[in-house]
Amino acid sequence: MKKLKYFLVLLFVTVSCVEHVITVRIHPDGHYTMQIRSSGDSTDVFDNDFSHPIPNDIWMKSIQSSVEENDTIWTMTTQGYLFGFTRFNEDSLSLAPLRYPVNLIKKEGWISTRFIFSQIFSGRGAFRKYPILAEALRSNAKLDSIRWMPEAMEYICTQAIHDIQTTHHFDIETIFLERIRHHLQNYFIHVKKEKLLKELDENRDIFLRRAFSPFLTQLPDEFIPAMSQAMKPHEEELRITMGLQDDSFEYRVLMPGMMTHTNADTIMNDTLKWIFDLETFLNDDVTIEAESVIFSQTRLQQLILLLVLSLLIFIGVMWKRSR
Repeated sequence: MKKLKYFLVLLFVTVSCVEHVITVRIHPDGHYTMQIRSSGDSTDVFDNDFSHPIPNDIWMKSIQSSVEENDTIWTMTTQGYLFGFTRFNEDSLSLAPLRYPVNLIKKEGWISTRFIFSQIFSGRGAFRKYPILAEALRSNAKLDSIRWMPEAMEYICTQAIHDIQTTHHFDIETIFLERIRHHLQNYFIHVKKEKLLKELDENRDIFLRRAFSPFLTQLPDEFIPAMSQAMKPHEEELRITMGLQDDSFEYRVLMPGMMTHTNADTIMNDTLKWIFDLETFLNDDVTIEAESVIFSQTRLQQLILLLVLSLLIFIGVMWKRSR
């Protein structure tokens, strides 16, 4: 049975910085190309903390390596040709992956065509889920598992109970599950933290049976296995959040036509640029926004000509009336 203490491995492995560079080029026909390039140590590039789209008819992926100052740098590049709205995580129900859906809206008018581009890097909600850990991640402090682990385990277990309530058909009264949730909160608060770390080194069933010991006789036999399964997505969510700690993101967008609105950090010629890291979306969303417009010279000339003709006709009518 899988051990819960795999979390602690993250704390003693040297974390390497991964640089993610995302480049979007929007074409006048309403399509856009996106290139995602991640560079760093192989352990961090391929750990799926920031997952690239899966290669298919739309996406192409390449992997290269180079040696810089006696270190091997791996670069994974994924690029695709897109249109409209794109979601990058196939499992839309899972909370674990970092979500970053993108959308391009093309609005055609008689004189102009507007392009409205947006992409959202979904916030991890860390301050709501495990504030002690979130504060350490924000301040880039050394992660002390003795402090944040009980809080994180309380969140994972209570969320798993909530999931069991909605996905399983156990004959358990809601008020009884609330009692269990309240018991777990007290358990993780009062248990000696060093003892908790020791318990996490045991297999999952032993840990859960000890935590639920006052209620085991009142729970169905299938509850502990269901609880074990329900905890996994929330454990993976925590792993990914911690794994993104030293990742950096540089986002570039090339828009057609004249820029009308953007929240970019910098603008150089036709390139918009954003730079952010985990701290930016540790709790709340990061939204990339850009709008531009292309005017049709032919239709603009036709409009000007129509206005001139209308003005001449009006002047002619007024001149006749004055006579």
